[in-house]
Amino acid sequence: MEPLSKSGKVETPTKIANSIIGVVIKAGAQKPDVSNAEALKKTLLTAKSVVYGDPKLGGASSIFFVGVLEKLGIAQKVGAKATLAGAGGAAVAEAVVKGQGDIGVSQVSELLTVSGVDFVTPIAKELQEFKAELVAATVKGSKETQAGTSLIRFLTSPEAVAIIKARGMTPG
Repeated sequence: MEPLSKSGKVETPTKIANSIIGVVIKAGAQKPDVSNAEALKKTLLTAKSVVYGDPKLGGASSIFFVGVLEKLGIAQKVGAKATLAGAGGAAVAEAVVKGQGDIGVSQVSELLTVSGVDFVTPIAKELQEFKAELVAATVKGSKETQAGTSLIRFLTSPEAVAIIKARGMTPG
């Protein structure tokens, strides 16, 4: 959005929400400890299988998570027992529901769209460098600027903020 704003193609961008990376397990399973980097490392190493998106498909959260595995020094060990679940958190959560992995890691907002998983927590703060920012703006010169402004106003309203929070995101 920044290049569009700098070039004058959009009106004032408004931050709507941020989405971060988190962990899910199959509904009813015992929640693992992923409270800090060392606990996450131990949990990932002891899991039978870990599900995340295929980084070759270009998903930002998948690419980021592979970087976390490298930072923790466990990329090869976890990669050897990983299930790559296509693109997006919904595919990751669905694979966990089907028993293709003990733990799924992706964007929280996408993981929570699938029933049959329990959300554990976002990954440890010291590792949480990924943040998808959702931003809205109206296009300069649009015939529907007023409608766009109304939509942005709604997306920042208390009603929308409640839904944003329920979907695992933090408001603007």
